[in-house]
Amino acid sequence: MPQPKDIETAKQLFADYLSNNKLRKTPERYAILSAVYTINAPFDVERLYLEMEQQHFRVSHATIYNTIQLLIDAKLLVKHLLKNKDLYEAAFHLKTKHYLVCTECGSVREMTDKLVQTNIENSKMGRFQMSHYSLYIYGECSRCRYAKNRKRSNKNKQK
Repeated sequence: MPQPKDIETAKQLFADYLSNNKLRKTPERYAILSAVYTINAPFDVERLYLEMEQQHFRVSHATIYNTIQLLIDAKLLVKHLLKNKDLYEAAFHLKTKHYLVCTECGSVREMTDKLVQTNIENSKMGRFQMSHYSLYIYGECSRCRYAKNRKRSNKNKQK
């Protein structure tokens, strides 16, 4: 979870990015940045929109989409394409991420595995210099697997 000092640093980096690109520093852009850094998991635009509403800050979807692109360009946000859906995640101090993605319901869960991380970080990549990475592991979550097994069991009982 981002600490308050990380959020302040992200705000300063965003301010520098906006200044360097001669873009306006609007309250809406900073409110969206703050909301992005309060969500502790990959999120879609609709979830961000609802988060903004909960904070009693009304912004249009267009403003959110435009600000998301600015945050990506400023390297303060990363975009993931999972199950044909764009998901976003705060990227300040982002190094490595491992995700478990359910191919049935589309749920995404972060996984931590130090051995996998160590193996990837120690891999020889020729002249390529890695800055960070994301690893996606696809399969079925326990909830979907349970529902599928239960459905199969009920079919077998009816025969």
